[in-house]
Amino acid sequence: MEELPDDLAARATAAGVQLGYHAMDGSWTPGRADTIAAVLDALGGSAEPSPRVHVAWDGSLRDAPGAGEILLEDGSVRRLPLDGPLPLGYHHLRAGANPELVIAAPERLDGLESLGRGWGLFVPLYALHTARTRSVADLADLGALGAWAASHGAKALVTLPLLASYTPDEISPYAPVSRLFFNELYADLDRLPGARSGPSTPPALPLAPPAAPLSGVGGVDEIDFAAAHAQRSAVLRSAADAFFAAGATDPAFARYEASHPLVRPYAAFRAAIGRHGRDHRAWTSTVRAEVAAAAEGDADARYHRYAQWVIRGQLGGLDRELRARGVALGLDLPLGCHPDGFDQWWQPDAFARGASAGAPPDNFFTLGQDWGFRPLSPAGLRATDYRYLREALAAHLRVCGLLRIDHVMSLYRLWWIPDGHSADDGAYVRYPEDELFAVLCLEAHRAGTVVVGENLGTVPAELDERLRRHHLPGMQLVQEELGGVLHGPLRIVGPDTVAFLTNHDTAPFAAWWNGGDIEDRRDLGLIDDAETARQHDERARVSAALVDELVRTGHLDRGDAAGPDALAVTEVLAGLLEAMASSPPDLVVASLEDLWGEQRRQNTPGTSWQRPNWRRRAARSFEQFADDPAVARLLARLDRARRAATG
Repeated sequence: MEELPDDLAARATAAGVQLGYHAMDGSWTPGRADTIAAVLDALGGSAEPSPRVHVAWDGSLRDAPGAGEILLEDGSVRRLPLDGPLPLGYHHLRAGANPELVIAAPERLDGLESLGRGWGLFVPLYALHTARTRSVADLADLGALGAWAASHGAKALVTLPLLASYTPDEISPYAPVSRLFFNELYADLDRLPGARSGPSTPPALPLAPPAAPLSGVGGVDEIDFAAAHAQRSAVLRSAADAFFAAGATDPAFARYEASHPLVRPYAAFRAAIGRHGRDHRAWTSTVRAEVAAAAEGDADARYHRYAQWVIRGQLGGLDRELRARGVALGLDLPLGCHPDGFDQWWQPDAFARGASAGAPPDNFFTLGQDWGFRPLSPAGLRATDYRYLREALAAHLRVCGLLRIDHVMSLYRLWWIPDGHSADDGAYVRYPEDELFAVLCLEAHRAGTVVVGENLGTVPAELDERLRRHHLPGMQLVQEELGGVLHGPLRIVGPDTVAFLTNHDTAPFAAWWNGGDIEDRRDLGLIDDAETARQHDERARVSAALVDELVRTGHLDRGDAAGPDALAVTEVLAGLLEAMASSPPDLVVASLEDLWGEQRRQNTPGTSWQRPNWRRRAARSFEQFADDPAVARLLARLDRARRAATG
């Protein structure tokens, strides 16, 4: 590998561009000179701008000048030097030519203590279905699941991002149109506020039958999102037309728009997308002026204003309903958003140009990953007083009890891939972590919501230390670490952790147990027959060792079974969940589909057309699994173990 010129290395270091990275095996991989130069170009300069943001942890501003004043968030003024800590909030220091942002944030958050070392369930909302489900599940279905989970002792109900998307053709929950607005596809159509029956009461609206019949256990049942979107948006549009025809006089609607001023620009943007296409970079000045005007008379814009009011209000109502039952609604804030979405239209300077975000090569993605969206710009975030990040966090934190921050390492560093380069040909860019964590801590504190950082995979030790410093729980994905039982006890990490057995990016436990994930990798051409056989042999040894460990620790009764193959997968699952529940993590989360031995996965990372990602209904309906004594027994066992571990 070529040596980096000294001047390029100096510029990169000053700008926070790392000159290489440590691979998963610990080896050092140096960056290429042309790649480093391209990342610097994408950053927009050779170094970060002069500091203009101050962090006052717990209100203590340690780097303030000796003279000047601070304009507080509430409009009052404090003279320098300060005679005590600042109130928490976003303030502005006025001591020179330009005001400088001061973020006064709590250094430690409350963590997971409010959940009392509980347990929870995870399910993608679209996969859920009940007897009342019409084409795709909605928030009422999620509420029914939450009430049922609470009756079994659950403390959390976790789902995937529920953000606005370009449904039906782009349905990945991790490529939303915006991280500020939610997907009206999931609105409860039985409770639409409208004018026909008076303000804030549900109108009598007809609903079409499901787009496709729901299958029974084990059947393949993919959601027809095109039909679902057509059906459900037609109902919403009818309600919106009636609401505005009657004058849109509901005071709750006026309060919503007053407290969410971005909803009108968002609605105008979505309306313009429908008429002029998604590539807003190619819009004419006339179209841009049309969007900026957010015309009152546009029916499409009115639809999106109404739809966002509905879905935001219903999400808030669901959050309150579940909190009253002792259950935290867990949402997910994805790392990025659609490159043709609203966020880059509204805050273009907050995003980098000329690069995409991703990850370097690892053991599974040997060529690296390119996630296809623009990374946030460190300088752009600072220049806009972090408004975009503040809005995205607040949008979620105000409607949930638990928020997972996808790829929390992005608050520390992120892999940038210059346009035209392959995914393995990028560089890590450092972010102003103190400032980013201050925004996160302040917004979480204000909302009273627990925040969890997704720190899976290879992350720097400094990031984990940062999470501990702020009492931000991390995550463990236990299934991915089961191979460790070949060398010692089952490893389940300590407190301040949310432990999942499986999640949306893994094979279900039954598929792992039977080696289905190995066969899937072979079918995708990722491994050959010889490697497939080797991995099956390894899995057999891990399975046997896992059974021995669960028997040794009293979480599994081997009975007369001669070996792991003779044990039912649900028996092993129950023992493994009990072992997790008996361990130190503050929250243990089971995937709903694992409870009955589902073999098919919801998402296969690194695939698109090769696999039907993000569209499969659960094999069992709510009524089927809720009435299943075996599921009830498994949850009772999980609940007992958690209660015993709590003391």
